[in-house]
Formats: sequence, C-alpha cells, structure tokens
Amino acid sequence: MDISFYRITNREDACFKPSWSLYQEAFPLMERREIVLQNQLFNTERYHFDVVKSGAAVLGFILWWQFEHFVYIEHLATIESVRGQGVGERIVTKLKHQMGTRLVLEVEPPTTKINQRRIGFYERLGFVLNDFPYQQLPLRKNGTMVDLLLMSYPDSLDSEEFVLFKDEFKKHCYFPFADYLE
Repeated sequence: MDISFYRITNREDACFKPSWSLYQEAFPLMERREIVLQNQLFNTERYHFDVVKSGAAVLGFILWWQFEHFVYIEHLATIESVRGQGVGERIVTKLKHQMGTRLVLEVEPPTTKINQRRIGFYERLGFVLNDFPYQQLPLRKNGTMVDLLLMSYPDSLDSEEFVLFKDEFKKHCYFPFADYLE
C-alpha cells in the first residue's frame, strides 16, 4: 500500500474534521491542543498537520515540527481499521527518509501494556529511549505538565542535545502561545 502525506493548512479542508476526531480519540486530554490553538498553528511554517492517505482514503495523520536541529514528531495516529498492518511503520519510515535528520518524539512511560507496545513499535523503527527526566509543557489552557519520555532516532540524545530540544520546544510549541496557555 502506497501512502502519501497531504498537508492541511486550514480547518475548512475536508480532511480536517475526520483527522481532528481521530486526534481527540487517540490522545489523552492533557496531551492534545484545543481547536483554538490548532487554528493558530495552521499559520506556522514549521508545523505540519499531514494527513496520511492511500489514494483518496485517509489512513491517519502525523503532526510534526521542523525545528532548527531536529524533527519533532508531536502526534501520530492511524484509523482503527488499518492498525497492525504496517501503516504506522510506513508513515514514520517515510518521514525519516523525507527529512534525513534526527527525529525526536515523546511517549508515555511503560506503565501499561499499550504504552510498552508503543515504545516497542518505535524501537523496532530504530528509535531509542533517552534517560533524561522530561515533562511536556502544557498544550492547552489550564493544562498541566505531563511526565513523558523522549525517544530519538537514530541514537540517544546527549545532554546538550536534550537541552537544545527542550529549548526548541519552548521556542516553537509553547512560547508563541504562552499568553493563551497561562
């Protein structure tokens, strides 16, 4: 199955509504943005809301950022009917080849079977868990910081890269929206 990325640039796009519904189903409340912030992100050049398609069929999405030193994969989800069929693997592999740079993503700690499977999924794709304590900054109004783990490709982050990633996250994903978030 061939896949392609289709970048959504506004809420009126026909692919947005089903993708936003999947986003809301796939991620815990404190790990996702409100629609108000999502609308602002469409105007951000570094941010990509890419719907994943096979032909005309929407299979999922990958939301990612082009930082100065990393590609940050913020969210990835596929529709239920294609889970377990290698679509997620193809999505991540396509982005790895397309960008040709270090990738960083967040995962929940391995406290449940599904979290353990998700970590294993990324490890099979060459990502490694990093040992640094990490909390994601709030992504919504009245949100809280979330304890997560960072995974990186093709190898671990060193302490300087870890600080650099946190700084770039704050600069691009948090500070532009800090007035709204506080």
